[in-house]
Amino acid sequence: MDAAERAQLVERHLDLARKCATLIHARCNQYVELEELVALANAGLAEAAASYQVGHGTAFSTWAWSQIQGSMLDGLRRSSNLPRRAWATLTALRAANDYLEHPGEPEAGATKR
Repeated sequence: MDAAERAQLVERHLDLARKCATLIHARCNQYVELEELVALANAGLAEAAASYQVGHGTAFSTWAWSQIQGSMLDGLRRSSNLPRRAWATLTALRAANDYLEHPGEPEAGATKR
């Protein structure tokens, strides 16, 4: 793919980046603005377009979704002064709390696609 094709790929999938940002924002809306997450998501979308290889059997939207999520989480981690291990501990504690509050239900933070 050349640069123009990658740019078109990004433009066609901007709604995917916004949707991903909206889902993450629902879990951290007290701490970060939606537009900040959208900016991180768009950066992840651009990275996904740069690293995507046609012909590997994966749709771009599938490939981009995980790249976008990773980019947003990395951006949030960078903006925090907590070390990565503390983030992992908080995530595990939040998941345990959700499970104890709603046993037998799907994970509260889980998203359906």
